[in-house]
Amino acid sequence: MTKIYQIWPISWLDPQYDGDDRSALQRVIDFVPRFARLGVNYLWLSPIFTSPWSDHGYDVADYTEIDLRFGSLKEFEQLIAVANCYGIGILLDLVLNHTSTIHRWFKTQPEYYCWSKADKPGWKNLFDGESSWAPYKGRRYLHLFSDDQADLNWFPEGLDKSPNLELVIKFRSIVDYWAKKGVAGFRLDAMQCINKDPSSDVFDPFATADAEHRKLAAKVINSVFNDQRANMYLLMECLDLSGNLVKYYYENTPVDAVMDNTPVNTLSITDDQSVTSRNLDDYLAAVKAAFERCPEGFAHVIESHDCPRFTTAAGVDGKTAIDILHGIYNGEQFIKPRTIVIYQGEELGLSNPNKEELTDEMMVGLDAQTKMRFERGESLEELRPISRANSRVSVPLAEYERQERDENSCLNYFLQYVV
Repeated sequence: MTKIYQIWPISWLDPQYDGDDRSALQRVIDFVPRFARLGVNYLWLSPIFTSPWSDHGYDVADYTEIDLRFGSLKEFEQLIAVANCYGIGILLDLVLNHTSTIHRWFKTQPEYYCWSKADKPGWKNLFDGESSWAPYKGRRYLHLFSDDQADLNWFPEGLDKSPNLELVIKFRSIVDYWAKKGVAGFRLDAMQCINKDPSSDVFDPFATADAEHRKLAAKVINSVFNDQRANMYLLMECLDLSGNLVKYYYENTPVDAVMDNTPVNTLSITDDQSVTSRNLDDYLAAVKAAFERCPEGFAHVIESHDCPRFTTAAGVDGKTAIDILHGIYNGEQFIKPRTIVIYQGEELGLSNPNKEELTDEMMVGLDAQTKMRFERGESLEELRPISRANSRVSVPLAEYERQERDENSCLNYFLQYVV
């Protein structure tokens, strides 16, 4: 079994970690022996590139610089070296769909992006459902997420053509730069959003899974990660109500595993309205159906930075959540995952934080989606149970240490599954 452990870097800046002046990267280095004890094969770091931080790093301003809020390039290289000593590879989060609007390309190469002369009501951004087209110098640019994130145009010559060669060359250079530093691979963010036609009047993120559109992201992946980069480990994110994308991308690209977030949606963890549909049976059925379509390429994930804690959403305790992550429910194996993705703190069986641990101010500060919806008029009380900020607070160090000492803890229960 391949184990991938996701780090949300901002969580490692909390002064609870000894209250000294060490960087987030240094604190992650300190935890490497713990990750090794969990049997982790890869550490996936959510974006640590230079960013204005409007979407917590997913608005990249420079793909080849480490944001100073996390530490230095030298410290990152040290993390790679220490992790490699424990047999752990480092995965960086690579955003191919969009950049920050302060990225130099937005001003010097505007042709890299998607533009329209007028707003298109049929396009809604995925954060708050408002327009995806923002004004800039007499025309409008596409942003499927916040208005600080401009979508790249990978197919300016048409969907039946090859991907934009200039962008391919740019991203090959970025990949090669980090490969030379010792990075083992990448997690590919929001790849389904590349499956779009900017000239269309309507955009439906679920429709991009159809046969006509899904090949677009595949062409981009195959162009950027060609034979020269075949040894890189690739973890891809997708969303598909049929579950067929896992099979398609596993069979038609060099991707090693695909995170299909559809089962998570069955619990309404990422639902736009509520978290009332906590039907665990439906969730398990969706996981099994998606897994059976492509067992080799299916990456089982129940938590990430994009959703609240699974224990709260599913209404289960920490040990049950750990069982489900390993494909077990009520003592029976419903799937035998080849790959699991562990979100930081999941091994502790954490639940959503209370109002003291996650204040209203923190909710807005930790999640751009919550911020946008709050500014649109939704109340923080309504947003609280579904806010992505629930999983973005710091992992409590004292709780980690307590569970290490408690032989009956969720952490020690998790360790029973180390292979």
